[in-house]
Amino acid sequence: MSKTDAGITKESISADIFQDLFDRPELFLEFINDFPGIVYRVNPADDGKVLFISGEVERITGYAPQCFTQYGLRLEDLIPVKQHQKILKAVDRSLQTNIPFRVNYHLTHKDGRNVNVSAFGRFRKNQAGDPIFCDGTILDVTNVSDSESVIAEQFSIIQRILDNSPNLIFVKDLEGRYKMVNKAMCDLFGLLPKDLLGLTDEVLSLPKGELQKFKRQDDQVFETGESVFADTQPLTLRNGEVGYFKTVKSPLFNQSGDLYGLLAIVTDVTEERKTENEITESRKMLDLIYNNVTDRIALLQPVDGQMRYVSVNQSYIKTFEHFGVGVKREELMGKVFIQHAVENNFFTGEVAAAALSRIENVMSTRQALEFTEVTPTPNGILYMDSSITPIYDSSGELLYIMYRSTDFTEIMRSNRALQEREMMLESINRNVNDGIYRSTVKHGLKYVNDAMYRIFGYEPGEFDQLKMVSLYVMPGERSEIVEELRRNGSFSNKEVLLRRKNNEHFWARLSCTMTRDHDGTEIIDGIVVDITERREMNILLESTNNHLKKTNSELDHLVYRTSHDLRSPIASLLGLAELMKLEGMDETQKEYLDLMEGQLHKLDKIILDIINYRKIAMSGPQNQQINLRAVVDDILSGVQFLSQCESIEKSIVIQNDIPFYNDGHNIQIIFNNLISNAIKYSRLDVATPKIIIELIVEPTVLKASIIDNGIGIEKEYVDQIFDMFFRATSHNTGTGLGLFIVKEAIEKLNGKISVSSKKGEGTQFTLEIPNLLKA
Repeated sequence: MSKTDAGITKESISADIFQDLFDRPELFLEFINDFPGIVYRVNPADDGKVLFISGEVERITGYAPQCFTQYGLRLEDLIPVKQHQKILKAVDRSLQTNIPFRVNYHLTHKDGRNVNVSAFGRFRKNQAGDPIFCDGTILDVTNVSDSESVIAEQFSIIQRILDNSPNLIFVKDLEGRYKMVNKAMCDLFGLLPKDLLGLTDEVLSLPKGELQKFKRQDDQVFETGESVFADTQPLTLRNGEVGYFKTVKSPLFNQSGDLYGLLAIVTDVTEERKTENEITESRKMLDLIYNNVTDRIALLQPVDGQMRYVSVNQSYIKTFEHFGVGVKREELMGKVFIQHAVENNFFTGEVAAAALSRIENVMSTRQALEFTEVTPTPNGILYMDSSITPIYDSSGELLYIMYRSTDFTEIMRSNRALQEREMMLESINRNVNDGIYRSTVKHGLKYVNDAMYRIFGYEPGEFDQLKMVSLYVMPGERSEIVEELRRNGSFSNKEVLLRRKNNEHFWARLSCTMTRDHDGTEIIDGIVVDITERREMNILLESTNNHLKKTNSELDHLVYRTSHDLRSPIASLLGLAELMKLEGMDETQKEYLDLMEGQLHKLDKIILDIINYRKIAMSGPQNQQINLRAVVDDILSGVQFLSQCESIEKSIVIQNDIPFYNDGHNIQIIFNNLISNAIKYSRLDVATPKIIIELIVEPTVLKASIIDNGIGIEKEYVDQIFDMFFRATSHNTGTGLGLFIVKEAIEKLNGKISVSSKKGEGTQFTLEIPNLLKA
């Protein structure tokens, strides 16, 4: 008997490999068909009863397999009594050491001759250590010269079996060196057996991480003496692709019970993995579609005579939102479809009965049913096209009912809105005064509204035979309009001279757009507005405007003459009064002269106010940077002649870090009147007469306050102080135009003014005037 490395015999390799094959169903049938001897399983606890025996037993013993498995014939019944002792010793040693037994003996053939056999067997024990099976083989060695040939034949047969297996099968010794490999193993890595035998995993040229993983598996088998099962793991193939494999590595023991190596069976599950991935992706895709389709789908299952939810999609869940109810998918599972709808007021009793009737109809006819549902909800009517479809298994048994509905509520709403728009357009068509038409460049009018008939004086239907050019007084104008539309696509408010049916000419304003339909036809959509009366009104308006311009010019001339011709005599009279005072006069004459001067000053102030008002009314908006400090200083300088001015305490606060832009003339008029009034209507009987002027410039507005502690304004007069010629007090001889002019100037600047006052305590004017810094 030849020896191999590490004291391993060919016999022990073949025996242990054979036993492992016996335990693997995927290889067992191949082995049975190719093995030249008997394969058996007996029950030692049942007096050696044969549980399984291969067909080869009939050739070797003359007895058919059923003689053993059905009629109680035992293998030991065919063994001569004198050989029983030898066999019992081998069996007892195997039971004690858990090492498979091998023994040679004679079997008595049915025809009486002796057959030399070589028997192999291994006991399988339960957890208590009691033998439950004995599995083994019996080879006919009658014509074999020595047992070495038998073993070689067994090994050759096993190698052929292994080479025919699609699984990768190999044996390693304790050093991790390959001692046997099958064809599938060699083919996978593109190697020959001689390239692998005696070498370790490094010869496979795998990534370092995979080699380390395989070594850890081997070490675990060698350390524990137990099989290792490795679930699906990736393996880099020689073409660079990644395959997936399941691996079982089992320990190998010799007849002495010593571990000498491992047997590995590696199953390629790459295609299974791909199929699993494809199935997973398909399921994900189907689930994505299922939960994203707008159709509402519910799968119902008949349980105890009731239709219960087993699956619903997301669109179905959203249906409950129409009823103002939030429902989660998991809450529905297992609930009775109709009962749940009734309990949550989704179905009335009548609707529930109709739903149940439909389901019963589907189940009885075994045909799908389609119908339309109109369901009132708190949020309005819900319209759905629905169907109920039965789903059966291959045997015709009902598995599920699929309820599916398509919501067309929005379509119904759109249809109603479309009908309303059509009614509105029809109303517009009947009542609008402007003509609306559609025409083509080559074929004339295609559509006109009622106003077109009224404007042109035609009866319905008479437009059908007309050419567009016949509606123009100047025929060439039609061609010019078409060319302009081709260049620009549209135009608006073009004035054209058109012709009515009675040949009357009229002016119209025409707006058109040009588009092309699917076959390239040029389409013109237009609006015709009869402006004959409007043109006459414009002519009259233009004449009136010219007359007003002439009147304004004359008024401006009058104001100029007033400022020159009236103020000059007043100035002369005031000069003469001063001369008369120098000539000397008595007190009565001086008093009369002072009265005359006061009236002349008042008349001069009225004339100046009228001139200022006219300037405000006629001046256009100016935008210039204004020095507010200079404006205030100039105003205060101009009122120094007022007798009470010197006794008034003046507080001036100007925050002018940001430039202020507006109309300087109007700003001067506004602040001159307000500051002058504060001085004129001051109280000299208070300890300290005061005027506070606050000007704050912001990027978009000037905020101003003029505050005094003067005589104030009675409450009932506050709302009237901006009226022309209104005077709230007789304390001073004002014209009644100053605040009116202030209000007009502020409105001219798009500003705002407000006033608060209390009789005897003072007055505050608050202003907001736009800053035109960025204008």
